[in-house]
Amino acid sequence: MIAVWPVFAALVVMAARLNPNQVDEDAIYYIRIAQYYLSGKVDLMISGYWGPMLSWLIAPWLLVFQDPLFAARAAMAVSAMVFVFGCVCVLRAVQLPAPAVVIGAWIIALIGLVWSVALITPDLLVAGLLAFGTSRLLSDKWIIDARTAFSAGLILGASYLAKAVALPASLLMIVGLACTNIIVHQINSRQAVRTVAITIGGFMLVAGPWIGILSFKYGRPAFSTSGPIAHAIVGPPDMERYHPEVRTFHKPAAGRIGAGEDLTVMPYNYWSPFQSFSYAVHQAKVIYWNIHTITTYLKSFDLLGFGLVSAIFGFALGKPWRQCLREERWRWLLIPIVSLCVFYLPVYAEDKRYYLPTLPFLVATSFGFALTLSRLISSKYHLGMALPLALVAFSFLTGNVTSLRKAFDGSVSENADYLAARIYANKLQSTTLIGPVASIGPKHRTGLFLAYLLNVPWFGQREKLQNADEVLSSDATLVVVPRDTTAAKQLSNDPRFTSLDKPLFECDVRIEKFPYEVFVTKPRTSDEICPKSYP
Repeated sequence: MIAVWPVFAALVVMAARLNPNQVDEDAIYYIRIAQYYLSGKVDLMISGYWGPMLSWLIAPWLLVFQDPLFAARAAMAVSAMVFVFGCVCVLRAVQLPAPAVVIGAWIIALIGLVWSVALITPDLLVAGLLAFGTSRLLSDKWIIDARTAFSAGLILGASYLAKAVALPASLLMIVGLACTNIIVHQINSRQAVRTVAITIGGFMLVAGPWIGILSFKYGRPAFSTSGPIAHAIVGPPDMERYHPEVRTFHKPAAGRIGAGEDLTVMPYNYWSPFQSFSYAVHQAKVIYWNIHTITTYLKSFDLLGFGLVSAIFGFALGKPWRQCLREERWRWLLIPIVSLCVFYLPVYAEDKRYYLPTLPFLVATSFGFALTLSRLISSKYHLGMALPLALVAFSFLTGNVTSLRKAFDGSVSENADYLAARIYANKLQSTTLIGPVASIGPKHRTGLFLAYLLNVPWFGQREKLQNADEVLSSDATLVVVPRDTTAAKQLSNDPRFTSLDKPLFECDVRIEKFPYEVFVTKPRTSDEICPKSYP
């Protein structure tokens, strides 16, 4: 185990250096919020949509690195270390054999390494803290020792500050594991209630101040605003339900780059399954689809889907059931897996990173189940421990080998949107033309990235352009459009817009292969656009 930490730290740093341009839209918002903390902009740094902890981690690194992306990468490296630590605590808490703990630690470290460069989000951080807190709940001391119960609550409360879904997931997991203790160990229910109360007390000690701040800001009790929004965007197709940020032109609050820094203020079409029978049917369909989606993601963490199978059958099929759960704690891990996944059933659930916190539980149950099967048949075939450990390691490592390879060949971060925005931003820095940005076209965030790099507002995005007047009414100065599309041709033929291809890139024919074209919303001469010559 001693070798895991320095090797993992070195690999994380190496992977970060090989993927310097990895960035996603979430990263922009976490970085911006971190900058507000440093500058003391209280009205801008509080957001009910984004958990604060990742921005807190980024903020001190902004004092070290000139490029904010390097600061975010450093915060992700710290998150990866927390992730591995928490996961190892789970492997030890379920009392796996030492070889399984060591092999599991390497598996988790390598998978965590991939996620540390794939995205800049708090998912690694919340996964590590949830795992660490859960390991305390799995301890034999949790029920009988108030200090263990209180510390578990403190750690789980910290996980809520990383990502809001940890609050309901933690509360359900606490109650679920307490009930399991009552059934399996036949402890006094009053003692279990006392333990639950102490644990929740520790949780609220950490989470309560942030809940109070959000409730004060929005004028109503609130621990997050991300849940209602995630539910709104999967609503019935009788009206536009998706994020207005990428469906409309709009102006963010003063001082913000984009409205996405706090999506709470955007005009979502919220709905309830209790509004009508058709809405209730739609909600049932969403849950049905999400069961399939979540199951697919959980199975995809390893090649054979062995983790999910082990968690289900390990909990359900032990004989005698109560004795098996009493003697083998890994069988309990279906409870945290379900607790983490159940809250995604009625809302938007189609992102694998949401289920990263289940990884330590899937790995632990895989080892536990494989070793149990090995013991059942070893008397005849003398399998021992090597074969089941090798099988689990093969399943998880093979299922992630492609992503691991990409982390070290630099292809994880081939973000065409960001690279395009950076090229345009470098060109525009030498012009007199820097102003608010708007975007046209689906599934690209080049406009947001360009606005971030130029430190100007992003006025949103429309999937399709009905007429050029929509763009002019947005008051945007720069418009980013996918090249050779109907919208690009429409703006090219409108005298009120000027393409920046020729003024910025002159005779460089490579611009024709560039995926995006940028227009300025007022006719300009080349001298006005490019007062300086380019090499």
